[in-house]
Amino acid sequence: MPDAMVRYGGFKMAARKLLKLRECAERSGFKESCWRSWILHRKVCYYKVGRSVRVAEEDLEKLIEEARIPFAGLPVPVFLR
Repeated sequence: MPDAMVRYGGFKMAARKLLKLRECAERSGFKESCWRSWILHRKVCYYKVGRSVRVAEEDLEKLIEEARIPFAGLPVPVFLR
């Protein structure tokens, strides 16, 4: 899905889907308080406009993908075959 372009001052910027912390908590399975802690300790990227705190959808997806642990490819034990 191509991002829409928006004009900001003299620049063109890609429009991003910004999620509330409640939405991040629902999608990730972590509590909203956990997200607030991560933001406080700057463990995730976020946007702040006034009092609102938002996380870009692509940053949430990137965070989840980076936490993925790949399959090691270990041999199956003989007694499980």
